[in-house]
Amino acid sequence: MAGQPRQVEQLKLVRESTFGTADPLLSYTHIPFDSYSVALQAVPTITQRHSGFTDAIFHDMSEHNLRGSLVVEVFPELSSLLFELAGLPRVNNGLYSYSAIFFDSASSETVLHSGLTCESVTFSASNDQHLLTTFSLVGKRETVAGSIGTPTYPSGNPWAFSDGTFNVDSVEEGTIESFSLKINNVLAIPNFRDENLTIRTIDHGMRFSSLEWTMVTDATSRAVNYKNLLRAADNDMTLGVTFDYPGVGSPYDSLTIDIGRMVLETATPTGAIRELQTMACSATIVKPTPYASDIDAIVVTLS
Repeated sequence: MAGQPRQVEQLKLVRESTFGTADPLLSYTHIPFDSYSVALQAVPTITQRHSGFTDAIFHDMSEHNLRGSLVVEVFPELSSLLFELAGLPRVNNGLYSYSAIFFDSASSETVLHSGLTCESVTFSASNDQHLLTTFSLVGKRETVAGSIGTPTYPSGNPWAFSDGTFNVDSVEEGTIESFSLKINNVLAIPNFRDENLTIRTIDHGMRFSSLEWTMVTDATSRAVNYKNLLRAADNDMTLGVTFDYPGVGSPYDSLTIDIGRMVLETATPTGAIRELQTMACSATIVKPTPYASDIDAIVVTLS
């Protein structure tokens, strides 16, 4: 019997009105994805049962979980959906859940995943690349659905790294080579399960975020500036990243990510002898106004 490559040919997402309640008749958004690895996991009971001298006997399951990743470039038409899935901004201190419907050519099935919630996400880009999102997702249930329908494709290209400008402490950094924004939503999954062992609820914890970026340094000013910030234990850095869309084909002219306060943790010179010196920096993102419930540490604007 000849084999065939395992692939997910189409993927669509829609926001749920109720956690874990999927409706294949809703208006799903087609996602031109890089990879989708969310799959069902059956977890054996923790209790060790034995018979004889060897081999534990597991005769029941304690959990059915959906876990995996979604990697997709940030197209302008998908920007609102992807940032919302990431929890930017959070609504009433919570996260939206999503349903995914996809056609798996290996099993010739249209599959429905419900209750997908973002556990963590990384937004990253570097020279000659598009803005990329990597989601770690947790979900509730997998079922078989009907036809997925005809796919559509965004009319424009994704946001490109080359179209971005970076301002650190209101000073434009013209030599940024790469950046990576990481967000951990710190999900808590209670042990209470539905009758079919699926997740009943997901609690959304306090968000932790960090930023890493690499830049080419000049002979004096920028390298010295970062070293001085580190020596001074600076805890009030700001960052603004703006992507301006070139040409036509996008519903938005620009995408802006504003970080109101960061704590600089490292600023390490890198690069081999006779190469251009670069500096690898990392920072923890903190809430600009500690006790304000309506102020986000990361603000995304599409205009």
